[in-house]
Amino acid sequence: MRHKLFLSLAFVAAAESVKADETIPIQSTGYASIMSCAEQPVGSVKPVDPYVKSAIPCELPIETCKKWEAPCETFRPGHFNRGGIHQEGAFWYLNAEVTALSAVGATSTPNYLLDDFAAPATVTPFASNIASDQLTASPRLTFGKSYCSGWGIQTSYWDFNATSGNAFSGPLLGPANLPDLNIVNGHAQTRAYTFDIEGTKRFSICDTLYMGTFGVRHGSIENSSSSMAFGQSVLNDVYTLSSGTESGFHGTGLTYSLLGIRPTANKCVSLYGGGRLSNLFGQNSATAQTSAVLASPAGGAFSSNGAINQDDDALFIAQLQTGVMWSRCVKEQGGRMFARAGFEYQYWDTTNLAATSTSFAGASGSSLGSVTADANDLRTQFVGFALGAGYSW
Repeated sequence: MRHKLFLSLAFVAAAESVKADETIPIQSTGYASIMSCAEQPVGSVKPVDPYVKSAIPCELPIETCKKWEAPCETFRPGHFNRGGIHQEGAFWYLNAEVTALSAVGATSTPNYLLDDFAAPATVTPFASNIASDQLTASPRLTFGKSYCSGWGIQTSYWDFNATSGNAFSGPLLGPANLPDLNIVNGHAQTRAYTFDIEGTKRFSICDTLYMGTFGVRHGSIENSSSSMAFGQSVLNDVYTLSSGTESGFHGTGLTYSLLGIRPTANKCVSLYGGGRLSNLFGQNSATAQTSAVLASPAGGAFSSNGAINQDDDALFIAQLQTGVMWSRCVKEQGGRMFARAGFEYQYWDTTNLAATSTSFAGASGSSLGSVTADANDLRTQFVGFALGAGYSW
């Protein structure tokens, strides 16, 4: 009876059932015993474990693209094929993940001010910043093929979009509460995405399977925020002050990664961990806009200003993953399904471009309202976890 055994992104492949003491030609190294690589004699095909009829030595010549087809349940806990950790054979794979990450970075904090000369008093809002740092679910898709030689190709796409909005309420405007200035609403957004096309190479060291990748990445990150304040002086000068900022990077460059998968004592369960680095080159930009509007018994005033800063720059991205993976043969379909869950961390960093805007309006001898805004620093950390499931065939 033959059973096909595959694992995608966990890099699972299979190899053909064999009789006792039979030499097994495979295209790369690997072994089925719980013994370490150093303990197992090179070229040995004698049984080394009562649960295994044939042992694959640590080192065998590259001869053919044979598969070792056997369900993971055939082997006792501790064998390297637990979780489908094989590397022989060619297979397609598709992986769909949901990352739940929080974007932690610098927050744009506009400065709102109402200076009432008649009171006399200077009023600033009780709150003037808002951040898009809540845990946000985002999709990531990976599709690829790995060939018998261990080389392959894959493409992946990840899209993150977090938004926050608040309506602030302060003391009610009226003679007893004047002068007063309150932020009436605020909005913040962090958007990031990556698209990769890579060559892949899978290999094993002892009972740990690895996949290295190298390719091209296009990526982008944007941080934006806006808010508005409403105020009134003792002499009924009414102010509407607003601000908006945006920082962003868009570019293309190189990306490279290494992921390792190691079996556990529990059948078909493995541990995984890895990292990725990316160096992108493109355009970095920062903008800030402000406005101030005054309506008073004596007349009105208006001011609007903006600032922009752009530069050719580089973006550095570092990513780390670690977690647990489960896989199982789908005998009827001739493939393997898998699921995984783990911790994920990303660090994005580029030059902090300065962009500052200030607007003010006032009534002569009565009051003055002003607003100043600075563009966000793009340095951002994404922290959270990832849940994924997929299929290989």
